[in-house]
Amino acid sequence: LSRAFYASRWLSQTCALPIGKPRLLRKSRDGFNAKVEALMGAPLSDSAIDKGDPELPLDFSRAPKLKLIYLSSLEFKADFSGRIIERLIRHHAALGTKVRILVTDVLERDKDDTMLHRLAAEFPNVGLQEYRWRADRGAPIDEQISQLHKVHHVKMLATLADDPRRSRAIIGGRNIHDGFLFHQPIDLSRYPDLEQYGKTDGFSLNYYSNWSDFDVEFADPATVETLAAHLSTVWLRDADTNLARPFSIPVRSAGGRPSGTARHFISVPYEDGHALEDYFVELVDAAQHHIQIVNPYLNLTPKLAQAVDRALARGVRIDIVGRIDLKGDIGGKFLTALNKLFVEKYGDRINIREFKAPDVVLHSKIMMIDERLVAISSVNLNNRSFFHDSENGMMVLDPAFYTRMKPIYDDYVAHSNPVATNVTIPWAYRLLFDEDWVRQAF
Repeated sequence: LSRAFYASRWLSQTCALPIGKPRLLRKSRDGFNAKVEALMGAPLSDSAIDKGDPELPLDFSRAPKLKLIYLSSLEFKADFSGRIIERLIRHHAALGTKVRILVTDVLERDKDDTMLHRLAAEFPNVGLQEYRWRADRGAPIDEQISQLHKVHHVKMLATLADDPRRSRAIIGGRNIHDGFLFHQPIDLSRYPDLEQYGKTDGFSLNYYSNWSDFDVEFADPATVETLAAHLSTVWLRDADTNLARPFSIPVRSAGGRPSGTARHFISVPYEDGHALEDYFVELVDAAQHHIQIVNPYLNLTPKLAQAVDRALARGVRIDIVGRIDLKGDIGGKFLTALNKLFVEKYGDRINIREFKAPDVVLHSKIMMIDERLVAISSVNLNNRSFFHDSENGMMVLDPAFYTRMKPIYDDYVAHSNPVATNVTIPWAYRLLFDEDWVRQAF
């Protein structure tokens, strides 16, 4: 496991960092307020959030003086959450802070686009990149189609302050979207420039789900600076190829390796030879006793499925807390069918549990191996994360950090039920997902 953690690969990774004691952000409001506090110096009160007023007065008296803000997210919605974050960024932009925002173009609606473009137009120190992958001219039909669904899935807020003690970096699974903060869509009809979500299910960008997710916040100045610098390689990537410069150079160490270390990774699978898939395969192959997973999407790539089969064959116990029924997510019926295919294949060999809140969609992505290694990331266990989408996460090799994470995992287990193995999958979905190129799109 240690060898896989330290190994050199094409995957973009930092050198090993001391893990320290990062803040674990399990609750929705803690996750949102960590971003608010990084930008404003103080969280919003529960009463302020309950009122749901995106134009509420904001107190910047304790705000840090920032030199740089990096915000990377799948989505940055024009809703309560997005408007609050936009106002906080606007404050710093007016003071001259350099701001860099990365989002996914294909998921933006008109109001999202207008809000972000207005911010960038008003402040020359605000840069905005709306990611859209372009297939080569004459590319096969599956590549042409993937232009519509390849997304930027790297999640990070990094703020660098004049006082390094006030710098912060937050990574995990949450996007800038009210579904990560409120149980139901709030009434924003008074604000015509903001989204009023519908209660849709299927392929719609007006979707609303209430997600349960997990983030981690780093405050060590050297770690925050390293994470921001690593993200900058994505911002400064080659425009034609999406390739980013290598961030670390592996060397052999003459001395012993320190305990309590972490490495941040960034994956661009269609440009780095599916290096993240190879990394996860190596980690599963290195497992000796126990793999514990929290992840809602269970559509393994063939190589990862083979690694799981090998682990089970050598007696490794695998426990998964998932969300089999993904109603409410984009393409929820398709995703549910894929999860059921996973249950059908592995239900008698893997302890699979269903996150049981009926109207909350599990969105956390955690993997823990042999009580030593913990991965907190944006990575879903599906073909999308390993073939299509850019991803990032923190890999931690430290038994003490596992001990801190175990109660988080136990809480997910406590809020889940065992999954029955006798699943029903409509024949139409079975036929559809018999096609490899279709499975690879999900």
